[in-house]
Amino acid sequence: MKRLLVISLLASGIVGAAPAFAADVSGCGGTKLCLYKDNGFQAKFSEREENKPLWNFAVGNRNTLDSWANNSDVYDACGYDGLDGTGDTDNWQHNHNDDDVAPWNSDDKESATTKTGC
Repeated sequence: MKRLLVISLLASGIVGAAPAFAADVSGCGGTKLCLYKDNGFQAKFSEREENKPLWNFAVGNRNTLDSWANNSDVYDACGYDGLDGTGDTDNWQHNHNDDDVAPWNSDDKESATTKTGC
């Protein structure tokens, strides 16, 4: 069912690819990955340099992700649905951002790494 919804939304043009990269999104500069609780890069809850190992989100920040920005020139990052890098994954490509993650990926991440993509 989830897959059918994804295909339907993509085909209709309602949901598309991630928006073009922005050099600095709501104070996310340098080569950092920034994660936000709200759409439009609002309510930043995590900021990490590139090439850092896996970390679990603080209890109040788990399952809240609605937008992200990856300012790395080199490293993709990876978000995981579960703690300790478990569960389904989302790849956050370097030099890209998403101000409104797709509904099927919203509010479901608990850990991430900036060392490698998924």
